[in-house]
Amino acid sequence: MEIRTGTRRRIIGSPLITVSSTLVSRKMLSPPTSPPRLPGYDLREPTEDDARMALQRVFGADRGTEHWTQACREAGLLPGQVRTTPMLERAVKALSAQGGAAAMVARSVEIRLRTYARLAATAGRQGA
Repeated sequence: MEIRTGTRRRIIGSPLITVSSTLVSRKMLSPPTSPPRLPGYDLREPTEDDARMALQRVFGADRGTEHWTQACREAGLLPGQVRTTPMLERAVKALSAQGGAAAMVARSVEIRLRTYARLAATAGRQGA
């Protein structure tokens, strides 16, 4: 969500950024190499970084990282080492058990995982 006041723009959950009438200057961090996108859908498989960043958008950087670390620990995984879909599914299941907003984020990641899997299966049948 965005709130504009004069020449200042505040994006909820982020620091105040001074802007000109048309230009916003903000340093963007490049994500690590991302998985390939599904042809025709412009959708890529969710990753650990996607889940962690979603938590950080909801809880802020530190608390989001804490929630992710706790979920990984409860799933028997190391944060930063969740490399496969089954590992991500385990971490998301543990995240869901935290309840509240963390469970809501977990549900959104589950939906993305299922959507990707179904679209990939459909694309595979159409390409075969």
